[in-house]
Amino acid sequence: MNAKLTRTANVKVKLEPGAHMPSYAHPTDIGADVKAWRTWLVQGDGTEHEIASLADCVRLNLLGIDCAKVKIDTGVHVTPQDGYYIELVPNSRLAKSPFMYANSFGVIDPTYTGSMRVILNVVNMLTPADLANFLPGKVVGQLIIRERIPAAFEQVDELEATERGDGGFGSTEQRANAESAVQKIARAYTIATMKQP
Repeated sequence: MNAKLTRTANVKVKLEPGAHMPSYAHPTDIGADVKAWRTWLVQGDGTEHEIASLADCVRLNLLGIDCAKVKIDTGVHVTPQDGYYIELVPNSRLAKSPFMYANSFGVIDPTYTGSMRVILNVVNMLTPADLANFLPGKVVGQLIIRERIPAAFEQVDELEATERGDGGFGSTEQRANAESAVQKIARAYTIATMKQP
């Protein structure tokens, strides 16, 4: 059973005419759904075409208009209470589409008061129906409110030694593979030694 949530963080919201208030689909959801207010298809040369219906998507497709990106304006402006900030993140439905967030997720600084926008990169072949999933009124992401904890950066001459050290970019797996190779060589040597008279 989910514990009842007792803490809330106040968020002031300004909406453009016709924009949608962020809302939770379920009481226990972490992210509040945010919907598109205006949507544009962006060609490879930067030319933009606003789309408001499936008919627009079909028309552009029939005209052979290429789609490199999709630009979405939510028409939502937010200011969280002191000590908090907001992240705009993709929802799971995006994984089933030929799109991905251009910047993975967006950090909305507390002092930013402009409309929140989303840029989608096209990563696969798409159809007018795919494009229609991000028309005005469709859910295009989720807002997650987080506590802001400023970091106190301290310069030092050296960092404490750790087992990992400066290994990165798959170094753990590489080290494991190297150790496995060494173990195989040692085992083969042991077997060969045991076979000697």
